[in-house]
Amino acid sequence: NFDGRSDQEVKKLFEKWIAAHDKSYNGLTKREKRFWIFKDNLLCIDQHNAEP
Repeated sequence: NFDGRSDQEVKKLFEKWIAAHDKSYNGLTKREKRFWIFKDNLLCIDQHNAEP
């Protein structure tokens, strides 16, 4: 679980983001690194949006 979001939901959001921004990552390591960056950014966004 990722701050109220399931791992599956975060993965789907990442895949949508990749498609929307026409990104492609060669190799699993690069894609995995970008996924962790995406997750960190998403957490920051969710925390910011939760502030009054």
